Amino acid sequence: MSSFEFNGITKDYISVARDWTLPAFAPIEREYTEVPGRAGAIQTEMRTGVRRFQLPIIIHSKTFEEKQLFAEDLAEWLIHKNPKPLVFEKYPNRVLFAAIEGTLDLPQMLKRGKGVLQIVCEDPYAYSRKEEKFAFKDGAAIIRNKGKISVKPTIALNVLRDISHLDLFTDLAYMRVGQPANLGESAVVKLVRVLWEQMNSLIGWSENGTSVDGGIVAGAFASNGYEFYAGSYGDGPKWHGPSGKASIPNAPLRNFRVEVRLRFPSPRGVYGRAETYLLDDQSNVIAKIAMKQTGATKGNAVEVRLGGGEDYKYILNYAGSKGIEWDNFDGVLSLEREGNVWTAYVAQIDPDTGRHTSRLSQSMGRYVDTEQRFVGNLSQIQLHIAKHSDLPHPFIRFLDLKIFRINEVPKEDPRIIAREGDQIEVNFKAGKIYLNGKERPDLKGDFGAQFFELPKGVTPILLDPADAFEATAAIREGYR
Repeated sequence: MSSFEFNGITKDYISVARDWTLPAFAPIEREYTEVPGRAGAIQTEMRTGVRRFQLPIIIHSKTFEEKQLFAEDLAEWLIHKNPKPLVFEKYPNRVLFAAIEGTLDLPQMLKRGKGVLQIVCEDPYAYSRKEEKFAFKDGAAIIRNKGKISVKPTIALNVLRDISHLDLFTDLAYMRVGQPANLGESAVVKLVRVLWEQMNSLIGWSENGTSVDGGIVAGAFASNGYEFYAGSYGDGPKWHGPSGKASIPNAPLRNFRVEVRLRFPSPRGVYGRAETYLLDDQSNVIAKIAMKQTGATKGNAVEVRLGGGEDYKYILNYAGSKGIEWDNFDGVLSLEREGNVWTAYVAQIDPDTGRHTSRLSQSMGRYVDTEQRFVGNLSQIQLHIAKHSDLPHPFIRFLDLKIFRINEVPKEDPRIIAREGDQIEVNFKAGKIYLNGKERPDLKGDFGAQFFELPKGVTPILLDPADAFEATAAIREGYR
């Protein structure tokens, strides 16, 4: 018997039944057209279909109860919305990107449960388990695709200076991100960072005169050189904990974006909140963004409120469609205002790829203030971590805070899309562009730009502007 790895995980209670082999290649589908008066037919199309196969498995258990627990764990492990990497012990150098369909019937046997998993691979090819990486030098990378099929690369770029665009091209195709300026034009900056707090020191943060919703300020913040956390919570019958306030350079800001990087673990039975207050120059609250666990939902919930005092509006008080999207949160919360449009954003950050996951849908986080109720300008920022009474609490940390001024820029003007220190990923296989982990479909350039393939053999990829990036291309060699 052999085992398999799915989504990077192997379970010791499950094995693949004997005498099973992986189909040699994905199904080939052909279409034909019959011509009157001619024998046979003419082939009009040949394509590779979706790869589907059955995987017989055995669950090794000692009791009925244990088997039920294994079955529940199996469902959590295998069922995902999107395909995940699948590697068989018998074929350790190949990976499929697979999903589970149907159900799994397990007979009521005491020590073993035999069943069949229905596997579907919308991408029908097998790939090398190891990614091959190629560095760009002087604006060019030479890609050697030793596989048997054309593949789509992933290009990762560290930005060295302000750019309005980047072009990637081969002899046959090109991809454009952003839009270059014409001769005589200057690219304009829409987002200007006015504050970047990396949480390495409490210097500049004051605790005087701060107040919080439904509780009191108590205790004190501490920093370990890269995070703010509650060094002490103080005492209180309701919500209580430390709070710090800082002034924003070049304030007041009319159009702005506030981005907070936060870690908020959520073991069951704990209660806590992490709040960011947006204040005017008189310390009046113009908005608040928060992550909280109050017991009202299964998982962490996000709260976004405009205004304060007696005039306010909640545009979010939400734990996700499943109630668990932001459990063990390690991600970003942001709120911006441009004109009379407020936009909130929430996402987990994948620790391996840096990509944003479990994102809040754009429509849910958008509010148009047609009545001009919430027009205060941003001058100060306030952070707060709290526990409730003597209830258990999680270890919450603020990791990063960025505040931007949003400039008014005509839509037709070329814009600076990335600045020094930013990271761009162009994922040709997924057909997606990421800026600092956030998916940015709006950055795809010309209509003719495409997420191109690299054929078997050697292909040069050219990058422009060549001096603006440190870049690498990565591929997985593919096989039928």
